[in-house]
Amino acid sequence: MTIVQSLVTARPRSRKALIALAACATPLVSGCTTLSTWLPSWLTAPPSFSLPWFGQSGPKVGPLPAFDAKATAQLNWQVSLGGSGGAGFAPSVRADAVYAAATDGTLVSVDPATGRQRWRSNAAKPLSAGVGADASVLLVGTNKGEVLAFDASGKPLWQAKVPSEVSGPPKLADGTAIVWSLDGKIFGLSAADGSR
Repeated sequence: MTIVQSLVTARPRSRKALIALAACATPLVSGCTTLSTWLPSWLTAPPSFSLPWFGQSGPKVGPLPAFDAKATAQLNWQVSLGGSGGAGFAPSVRADAVYAAATDGTLVSVDPATGRQRWRSNAAKPLSAGVGADASVLLVGTNKGEVLAFDASGKPLWQAKVPSEVSGPPKLADGTAIVWSLDGKIFGLSAADGSR
């Protein structure tokens, strides 16, 4: 529309230049519609898979059969940590203990059979990730990149530092603490003393 208005109001010399520009641009723009005629067929062929959620046909799903529950779940026990948590604060479940942490630094150990709290401790720092545990070491992380280790009775063992916030519960394998930080790095620390 701007080109048409310019053609009407332009001086004769400028009008000729604009007409020439429009004449050159028209084949270029219209050539875009024929792109598939000069590209290889494998680039323009439709995908061979079906995506029913995008309107293509696909397999039809039958009706869901009625489900008649034969059992009901009952709550065996419950422990309150007091602080908040989230997906990164899922408890660490072992055969002999359940360990859990909250953002306010609370750590607990619970008997998995009875729900009896064995001990409660406080890391004295806000936590950014839940507990990673093996038979003898519990690990938690902070938003300042600190990895805090506790023994199975909740007593502090050591602290180590990684460059940024610990973004998930540390994992323990073969004496190595695997820690994932928010900057996308993974660190292997000695589970015995936190050294790299």
